[in-house]
Amino acid sequence: NWYFFFRLEDLPDEILLMILQHCPLPELLQSINRVCKRFHTLIENSTCLWKYFEFDIPLSLDPPSLQRVLTPARIRNFRRLCLPEALFGWSAPQVDFHLFRLFEATNLSFLDLTGIAISSLAFLPYLSDLEVLILDSCPHIRDSDIVAIQECPKLLQLYIGFTKVTPAPLTAALPESLVTLECSGVVFSELELHSLLLAHSHLLFLTVSLDTLLDPQPLISRYPNTTLSIFRVHIE
Repeated sequence: NWYFFFRLEDLPDEILLMILQHCPLPELLQSINRVCKRFHTLIENSTCLWKYFEFDIPLSLDPPSLQRVLTPARIRNFRRLCLPEALFGWSAPQVDFHLFRLFEATNLSFLDLTGIAISSLAFLPYLSDLEVLILDSCPHIRDSDIVAIQECPKLLQLYIGFTKVTPAPLTAALPESLVTLECSGVVFSELELHSLLLAHSHLLFLTVSLDTLLDPQPLISRYPNTTLSIFRVHIE
């Protein structure tokens, strides 16, 4: 019997890339790229390995680190980009300057910018494949930004809780593809909530804050096709 042995590093780059694509990006960047110089170079230069930028641990990125992530070649290959709280301490102009280049992320389907001080969503109309957008706790998101969100034709889920958005633009300017809207902390009156549900009957899941202590159950029963989660807020 003959037994053949080979070292992993003896494989050609094409085969190695096929193997490495089955590894999560955090593992590639935190462990595998330290195996040898060839692996490090291959991981850094192969955009096919950067489709899913998502980490289980909190990230803290400075401008040079974010520039390294958002190279033109990588941006065009992203499918998921998750940066929750990753730009802590950045000013809004800094964030807007660096994230505007996302207009090149035309293959992006999932974007998580939770807690980031972004103040412009001008890149959104270019993201024609975007399905999930998370903007929870972004302190500078305002009513005028909802117009850009309307330009995402495939958007299915929008999370925009605890921002400075008010009910009016959510009623007037949401994409018809949307099925999930999470806007906790955006305080609706009962009339505003009725208007939202009538304008967007395609919504299947809706989370809002309501400015009343009245029992919301009659309201929930009136719209059986939408799963409503209502947080009651009493305003004097």
